[in-house]
Amino acid sequence: MTASLAARREKPCAGACAAGLRQLGSLISTELDRSVRRRGFSSAAFNVLQVLQESGGSAAPHEISDRLGVSRATVTGLLDALERRRLVRRTRHPGDRRMLRIEITGRAGTLLTEMLPEHNRAVGRIFAGLGAPEQQQLRNLLNRLQAHLRPVRPGLTASRR
Repeated sequence: MTASLAARREKPCAGACAAGLRQLGSLISTELDRSVRRRGFSSAAFNVLQVLQESGGSAAPHEISDRLGVSRATVTGLLDALERRRLVRRTRHPGDRRMLRIEITGRAGTLLTEMLPEHNRAVGRIFAGLGAPEQQQLRNLLNRLQAHLRPVRPGLTASRR
């Protein structure tokens, strides 16, 4: 098989993979939104709180942005809304006064504890169609794709769960 023929055969498959990932992302977002909307949260706001909790209760805004793979402007808007609800607070970084740290509040921690069981059930429903080995294989493939794209989008990291 010639190189050009191989390239033509790979493009439709790659295109189908990209389309499938976009569609799957939309379906997953819809399902996860349902699990948090009952409490008045968007998935994005819930994800910020999760990142903070997983980071030991605080993180810099750019760290949140990098972990979620979204712009810093998006994170700023989410933090503004969470701060108005008294779920996070902005504090000066102890080592560099020019930087901010975002801290999760006790109220947010309590809400997360209450919300996580439903959220985890939703995640379980999403991946119930795959066995544990398939889930691990999917995770490995997604990590490879993210590693490949990382130079294009610095800070993009896979979930470590």
